[in-house]
Amino acid sequence: MDFTNRWLVELNFGLWGLSVLGADFRMFIFNFMQGKLYLNNVVARFDNIAPTCTFCEIKAKVELRERGILMDMPEYNYYMNLLPVENVDHLFWECTTTSLVIQQCYRWVRGFDWYNGNEEIEKYEFLIGMESEEKSIVKVDLIWKHFVRFFIYKCKKSKRIPYFPSLKFELDGLFENPGMQKMVHHFQFINEIYP
Repeated sequence: MDFTNRWLVELNFGLWGLSVLGADFRMFIFNFMQGKLYLNNVVARFDNIAPTCTFCEIKAKVELRERGILMDMPEYNYYMNLLPVENVDHLFWECTTTSLVIQQCYRWVRGFDWYNGNEEIEKYEFLIGMESEEKSIVKVDLIWKHFVRFFIYKCKKSKRIPYFPSLKFELDGLFENPGMQKMVHHFQFINEIYP
């Protein structure tokens, strides 16, 4: 492992120790970095659950119901078997539902028009984080990116579709924490990371 990758891994794990972050958020970061998130592709091995994406399944059921295709019809099973498997890559990047939330959050954090804008964050930049000489800047960058994942994971567990306005409300609460405000101001990055 080269120095840059090791440094980013240590930085990600370092977020787990930040006392300004909630315990459930820190636990999520730790499990995410350890590769121990129990998504449907893992849970399906131990339980009678489909390995398909939770959000894709919710959307598919609504669409099939609107088309008059019910659960007891052969077409229903055919379409449900075509759904993608829920793994980390799919859930936090490829799923059409979550990728929309990720891109909207990226636009908002960067100060763009989150609803009508077309600026997009690249997969590598979102999953790994910005590489920079300034470690403190990257730390703040990673906090919001991990929080987006945390929000998506919470929505998955409660089987509700994630929407950006709800995520924005929760992020507002996170960054209003006095400790977080102090940290962001200390890094002199407030206007670029969290306008």
